[in-house]
Amino acid sequence: MEIQELVLIQIMNQILEVGIDSGYESNTGNNLGSYPNPFTNQTKLTFNASVSSMAHLRITNVMGQVVWSKEVNVNAGENIVTWDGISNKGNDVQSGLYIVELFISNELQATTKLLKSK
Repeated sequence: MEIQELVLIQIMNQILEVGIDSGYESNTGNNLGSYPNPFTNQTKLTFNASVSSMAHLRITNVMGQVVWSKEVNVNAGENIVTWDGISNKGNDVQSGLYIVELFISNELQATTKLLKSK
């Protein structure tokens, strides 16, 4: 990782008080996380679900604009969804901080942060 990227991670951690290194932050017991984080080409979004159901994953930039969203069938237990860093419009997203939200039954279950680097 380049020095500029490390400095960017430090600044964003301080400003937003997030733990990018762990990749795990949850509002419930869903343990929404990602690996690798920071990522360059793709990242795996991981989370637990208590029952099989439909879920909605949404990724927004720091300005709140939705860059990617997906409806997925989830199983009870651990689930993994791969995101390739491509927006819903088919463009490679820019380097920066992104927010991942997990909705189950139309209710926000968990959030985490992603850092896309070059």
